[in-house]
Amino acid sequence: MKRIVLFLVLIAGISFSAEAQGEYGFGVHASWGANWITSFESYERFRASYNEVAAQNSVLAIDKELDKLGRGYARTFFFYSRLYSAMYTELTFGLCRNSTEMTFANNQARKIEHQRFDLDFLTGVGIPFGDEDDQMFGTVAIGIGMVASSANFRISYRYSDGHYSFGEERSINGIYLAHTLKPQIGIRALVPVLPTVSIFSKFSVMGTIFKKDDTFFYADHGKGTDLSPHSGTTTIPEDYSKYYNGQSTVDDPKVYANFSGISLQIGIALSIQG
Repeated sequence: MKRIVLFLVLIAGISFSAEAQGEYGFGVHASWGANWITSFESYERFRASYNEVAAQNSVLAIDKELDKLGRGYARTFFFYSRLYSAMYTELTFGLCRNSTEMTFANNQARKIEHQRFDLDFLTGVGIPFGDEDDQMFGTVAIGIGMVASSANFRISYRYSDGHYSFGEERSINGIYLAHTLKPQIGIRALVPVLPTVSIFSKFSVMGTIFKKDDTFFYADHGKGTDLSPHSGTTTIPEDYSKYYNGQSTVDDPKVYANFSGISLQIGIALSIQG
């Protein structure tokens, strides 16, 4: 199943660009790297509240509190515009994942995983270099655009035997989904190593300009065990203390997708001339 998903991801991103001469070209590329969530204020309020409640009420000794989501990994599979084009338009599909765990003395843990499927659109200009006739050419380019993200929180509980449960026996277990649109600026470089083959690198910054991004709403339980109907909250409360003590109201703030971050990736690019 994972191979099928990766194949669909590979063919899902297609872009093309027109050069000044009216020619078209495209290439295939795969990259891996890291992403950092530099700001996620809504989640941070939930995290601080959850740590406080756990410290005050847990019957188990806490070995490690929930951390900031911080650094995670990023993978991108896409087609991109012609390498020697001074102007380009790029449509990419990528996956980013960050996670943290609160661990207890009996080897149990609360796991929170944040995952994003990003569809990026960038357009910009670059400086080409190399010999196009020998197909040994590259470019350094900068672009601006938007990122459409389908983001989710996967909240589970790990038991002493090592299995993770998304079931209703633990509060806020489940998968929560949100969609959001954010601005992005990116710098990419392609350095030729063989004819039509280049080393690809990209640095991008994703921000937020909207006052209120989408709230994370309960979507489904995870795969595996404990797939009973969800009986808890349909959102993630920012103030977990009020939720824990049964004082929540429908107007209380919920965790929403006001994250921003940076990504650094490196990979292999294969150009296909058109």
